[in-house]
Amino acid sequence: MMSTNRLAVKWVILLLMACSGSSSANSHSSDWELPKNQRVKVNQVGYFPDSTKIATVTCSDTKGVSFQVVEADNTNNVRWSGTTQWFDYDYASNEPIHRADFSAFKDTGKFKLKVAITDAGKDPKHPSSDESAVQYSVPFEIGDNVYGGMARAAMKYFYYNRTSEIEPSYLGDIVPGSDKNGVAWAEYHRRMASRELLGFDQKGQVP
Repeated sequence: MMSTNRLAVKWVILLLMACSGSSSANSHSSDWELPKNQRVKVNQVGYFPDSTKIATVTCSDTKGVSFQVVEADNTNNVRWSGTTQWFDYDYASNEPIHRADFSAFKDTGKFKLKVAITDAGKDPKHPSSDESAVQYSVPFEIGDNVYGGMARAAMKYFYYNRTSEIEPSYLGDIVPGSDKNGVAWAEYHRRMASRELLGFDQKGQVP
């Protein structure tokens, strides 16, 4: 029997494939958008405690640079330290890449990577004279169920976007005042597009 975590990963892949051609309504969302000069890139969903944990660091220095695993809510609390390894120049992204391997760190919780950039201000894509020599990743989680939320999100996506008729009890406040006959697939999409892009009027109805 396929494990819950493996099944969750498969649902995540399916969700990303399904969303790739129909995400215009949410293209304004920046919840998962990295800053343009983000030097430290991690798996934003998370890592399993015993899994391989690799981050990439953009740095033109071919010597290894120091990095630390720090607590997300207290970056002065260092939980693990290591040194990156020069990987190669990636011509597809036009970036010099280091690999930061912290697979040996198996504690659970929410963390960030803290990296001492040795070529601060010389990012080939986004040079900046005031770039900090210390760079942080976005927060990430290490835990046994890091993909659980993504599996639920995938199921919700397929239910709300691929079901011909949606049960009102599952709608919450997505479509106020709707009954079972008023939340067919096409109607739901029209209303969701209006909710996302235009908003509700004062009576709580979609224009």
